[in-house]
Amino acid sequence: SDKRAVTSIAPQALTLFNGEFVNRQARHFAARLRAEAGSDPDAQIERAYRLALARRPSSSERAAMRAFLAQSSLEEMARVIFNLNEFAYAN
Repeated sequence: SDKRAVTSIAPQALTLFNGEFVNRQARHFAARLRAEAGSDPDAQIERAYRLALARRPSSSERAAMRAFLAQSSLEEMARVIFNLNEFAYAN
């Protein structure tokens, strides 16, 4: 089967992280998470991983995202998830 080689370069990664399309999608994703999971960070994290990665977060991922959300917005967490290799590249 065909596979895409992982060839991200710094400008490509920065564009993905900061691009208007990704920012707009992160806002939509965060709104969906709020609508479906309410205001509970653990429920938001669980729903985000289920929707974006089709799996539950590991305990270490959950802890890292919980700490991240304590200092950042849900939209920023969505951008982080959209930039995970697991989300960007299908295996």
